[in-house]
Amino acid sequence: LMYFSDEITLISETTIPGEPGNAGKSKTLKTAVWANKKQAKFGKTITAVFEVHTEDYSGEMLVEYQGKLYGVERTFQTAPDTIEISCTDARQNKTGGRIP
Repeated sequence: LMYFSDEITLISETTIPGEPGNAGKSKTLKTAVWANKKQAKFGKTITAVFEVHTEDYSGEMLVEYQGKLYGVERTFQTAPDTIEISCTDARQNKTGGRIP
């Protein structure tokens, strides 16, 4: 039975285009969702695994849990309505995860 009792924050960053010759602005969107924290079992690089409802996940590349920032390494559809998010420490994540 899954209770989805762990609150995580999904973080995405988008760039709003600027005027010609201007780099534009970066916008950070944070969304709090309920998840199941699961045991990381894929080796040393994966440090956290979260299961969330499919409709709550929109391809975000950063996850915050209990004040710690993680980078999304891969996702896996575990059931029609759930997705598993495998994460690494943001400091070692190749997506360049940084605290916005």
